[in-house]
Amino acid sequence: MNTFKHIFFALFVLFFTITGCKKDSDKPDNMPANNGIEVKNGYLVFKDTTTFIQHMEWIKQHETNPEVIYEFNKKLGFISFSEVYDEGMRISNPSEFEKFRLKNPDCFKKIILEDNSVFWEMPMGSLNSFLSNKYGVFKINNTFYRLTENFRYSTQNESMVEVLINTRLANESSYIKREGCSQFPSFKQYGEISYRTSYFPGWSDRRIVARLYHEWDGNHNYDARTTSQQKHWSGAWVQAKIPELIQSSKEGYYREE
Repeated sequence: MNTFKHIFFALFVLFFTITGCKKDSDKPDNMPANNGIEVKNGYLVFKDTTTFIQHMEWIKQHETNPEVIYEFNKKLGFISFSEVYDEGMRISNPSEFEKFRLKNPDCFKKIILEDNSVFWEMPMGSLNSFLSNKYGVFKINNTFYRLTENFRYSTQNESMVEVLINTRLANESSYIKREGCSQFPSFKQYGEISYRTSYFPGWSDRRIVARLYHEWDGNHNYDARTTSQQKHWSGAWVQAKIPELIQSSKEGYYREE
């Protein structure tokens, strides 16, 4: 029991060191309403690439305090991919969660670990999830983009947006451009490289799951995610009170066995 208390206290201190102690510095920048970002049909529209890059940099500054980003999105009237996922993770009733998941299938990926336990992962990199809608769509200037776990789809034809959000149709359409890690056979597609699950001593219903992700977008990007989980009465693992901690980096390497 003392061991668990020490672990919990360490995680508690870590979390508030990252989020609570940065409360003053993590306030939203004064971004005017007409800063080149607007919402249309539920997705973000960036007036040009420069605006998109600036917004991505702003997201990086506040990634460990997502409430800041969510507040910015709320003022625009935008609901991001990550917000849909977070809402689903707060649903404890299995049948209600299943209804929600079926309405938002792109936001959840079923993961089965080696011990046969199951939980639902967000199948998108952390940074991109804050600016994509629940289909993974956003627009830069005249180009529509859709991000999935393995590919980036794009088109400049607005009438093709419905095709864009349907993976099967997007793969078959000559009007949709598809780019992804499969074009680089020496690298894995975006996704999990490794994970480790650690259970609290004496608590078989509480654990920490650490996962490492790799994404190729012209650069190597790495997401290290640590999520606390507790077993629900239904047997499903759900996110516990300590939120997910994410660290993103462009540095690192791995080898494929």
